[in-house]
Amino acid sequence: MKRIDSYIFRKFIGTFVYALSLILIIVIVFDISEKMEDFISKKAPIKAIIFDYYFIFIPYFGNLFRPLFTFI
Repeated sequence: MKRIDSYIFRKFIGTFVYALSLILIIVIVFDISEKMEDFISKKAPIKAIIFDYYFIFIPYFGNLFRPLFTFI
C-alpha cells in the first residue's frame, strides 16, 4: 500500500469511527431516557440492563447506521 493510500485510509477510518461513535452515544442516551421508567418499574438490575440489553443494542444500531456513515 502506498503512503497516500494509507493516509487516506486512516483519515476515512478515523472519521467513520468518530461519527459512528457519536451517533451511537446519542442513540444510547435517548434510549436510556426513554426506557428509564420501564427499567425502574420492573426493577431491572443494572448488570442485566448493560450486559443483556445494551451489548445487543449497540452492535445492532452500529450495523444499522454503518452504511449511512460510510457516505458521510
